[in-house]
Amino acid sequence: MNIEIGGFLDLNLFNKNSYHPNAYKINLARHGINIILKYHNYQKVYLPKYISDTVYKILDIPYEFYEIDETFMTKLNPNIIRKNEVIIFPNYFGI
Repeated sequence: MNIEIGGFLDLNLFNKNSYHPNAYKINLARHGINIILKYHNYQKVYLPKYISDTVYKILDIPYEFYEIDETFMTKLNPNIIRKNEVIIFPNYFGI
């Protein structure tokens, strides 16, 4: 079973209430990625070759890069992913 994690909540500076009051309060997406990886106890993460080094420099688990094609789709064979591994698949440019 594949589980996708992601989404978008707009920044509402005028409303003092949080959408999720018990949520972790983080200021950068890379910290959110690290929290999710630790929470789910992943042992390895696959990252696109064209991801910022600020994402993988803070990871506490092994990582491997994968190639993307001209349409920004992964060239990674999904059959190599084990149960305790995960792919980070960014939505490049909102495509």
